[in-house]
Amino acid sequence: MTDFPDDELHTKPVTFMGAPYSHDLSSAKAAVLGVPFDCGVHPFRIGSRQGPMAIRAQSSLVRRYNPELADFDPLDRLGLVDRGDVRLTPSRITDAFARIETAAKRIHDAGVIPVTMGGDGSVSLPLLRAAASRYAGMVAVHLDAHTDSYEYDPNDKYNAATQFTHAAEEQCVVASLSYHIGIRGTTYV
Repeated sequence: MTDFPDDELHTKPVTFMGAPYSHDLSSAKAAVLGVPFDCGVHPFRIGSRQGPMAIRAQSSLVRRYNPELADFDPLDRLGLVDRGDVRLTPSRITDAFARIETAAKRIHDAGVIPVTMGGDGSVSLPLLRAAASRYAGMVAVHLDAHTDSYEYDPNDKYNAATQFTHAAEEQCVVASLSYHIGIRGTTYV
């Protein structure tokens, strides 16, 4: 039997653009955080929870260094680390939101910028809550075909269409200074 070193026997976890997987933020200016959540309440329209895994897999195709355009490695300059995904359970919305907010707040509290990948639009609310705990008076520039600021049923408070309603009500963002860009018009004549 050949004696191989451990680093030759095991693959490393797939990370965003090959950034190191780490929870140590002491040298980081930015940290990737996967948020694999899609409320899980629709009977067949799921899949957004697979977003972080798919983004990381495809990010290996992106060149980190292109001397013709920029003479630096942006991941190195940012000290970028990939913290992995928040551990979530589909359809456990309240628990998921608490976990997402806690994970993002820890990054903010370290003075590091979170670079998040979701998940459906509902994950915006706990991410905004985390950011608002450190940065008061934020505004949102939301690019989407929907406002995601609809009224909600008090018995079914959270979904992927109400996150900006909650963000405004909770004063996570200054609603009067925020924008929704790309909104589709009505399909009725």
